[in-house]
Amino acid sequence: MQAVSDLVLVKLKYAEKIGRFFVPDQHKQYSGDVVGVVVSVGPACPYRGELKPGDEVLYARHEGWKVGEGFVSLKPKWVLGRVEE
Repeated sequence: MQAVSDLVLVKLKYAEKIGRFFVPDQHKQYSGDVVGVVVSVGPACPYRGELKPGDEVLYARHEGWKVGEGFVSLKPKWVLGRVEE
């Protein structure tokens, strides 16, 4: 999939573990951290030079449009920051 206009396409990260407990595959949920991995950045996005596919980003919890299974399309103002290690 490719983002269009000024949108950022993000793949949602699933919680593998909650506290000390591992989550079985059938009960995995979106992580509470609201972090996703950038899949593509639209050509008109103001963050085009700063964000690239593979970057982890923090985004507003209830913003964006669900696209397919496990993807969300975000406006640039909903991307709160890039997660750096």
